[in-house]
Amino acid sequence: MKIITEIPSDIFQNSAVTVGFFDGVHKGHVALLSRLKREATLRHLQSVVVTFRAHPRETLQTSYIPQLLNTQAERLCLLEKQAVDICAMLPFTKKFAQLTSTEFIKEILFEALHTKYLLVGYDHHFGSDAQKNSFETYKSYGNTLGIEVEEEGAYWENNVCISSSLIRREILQGNITAVSDYLGYNYFLKGTVVKGFQIGRTIGFPTANLKISDTHLLIPMDGVYAVFVEIKGKKYKGMANIGSRPTFNESNEKTIEVHILDFDQNIYEQQIKVYFIAFLRKEVKFVSKEALSIQLSSDQEKVRKILDN
Repeated sequence: MKIITEIPSDIFQNSAVTVGFFDGVHKGHVALLSRLKREATLRHLQSVVVTFRAHPRETLQTSYIPQLLNTQAERLCLLEKQAVDICAMLPFTKKFAQLTSTEFIKEILFEALHTKYLLVGYDHHFGSDAQKNSFETYKSYGNTLGIEVEEEGAYWENNVCISSSLIRREILQGNITAVSDYLGYNYFLKGTVVKGFQIGRTIGFPTANLKISDTHLLIPMDGVYAVFVEIKGKKYKGMANIGSRPTFNESNEKTIEVHILDFDQNIYEQQIKVYFIAFLRKEVKFVSKEALSIQLSSDQEKVRKILDN
């Protein structure tokens, strides 16, 4: 997949195009991109995904703080797995945001990308006048330019309409198994291991304290999770705690602590990747370190059973 960051570009020939932010690159996105590739092949066109470096609402609403499923780099990596020909990762500037839907279709899709086929997601709207327009608006105007415009319907699985919004809600409710089903992969967070309070090691459960690489990423609901931890390309079993550590009351600041099973190495300042597999329980305040240790031993046994399956 070729990646471009500005247009016009001389690499565009006649194209089949779809446009979106593609946060999470979930099963619904994969279905849309698969159709795009099929339609491009049938028409002898190159397949092109147009997406944006930052969420468009960050430009449209300066107070908006997104809660994203992936970083920009992760999103690109996931898109690359879909084997489209070109990904146009564009800046969503104030000037860009002022384009009406017809200006976007004419200036960007028609003139710059040489679009002959446009596939529109069922819930996607574009242009500064997006609220006034519909799929029929895009189809009608596209046809005047010789662009064939089609719509991809919602993606349903087991009577559930899969969307990025749904996945975010499930993450915030700790429904990690459902999240994995909807994404088509395990939800993950990447970050750097930093020094914490180092209390875990005093009760036999040392933890890696994770500083997330991007503050816009969505953190799952507070609680204890079965996880896999990737360190330098190798995966280990682990259990993660997300929350404010109420047993010790040092701080109300939310932390992500990961106890890596059968592991005894110094990984401070190293990058690790934590894959969330299952939710075990909510975070609880214990009456003593001993009570916490007993519960962690029980959690660890559950984690082994889950991750061994």
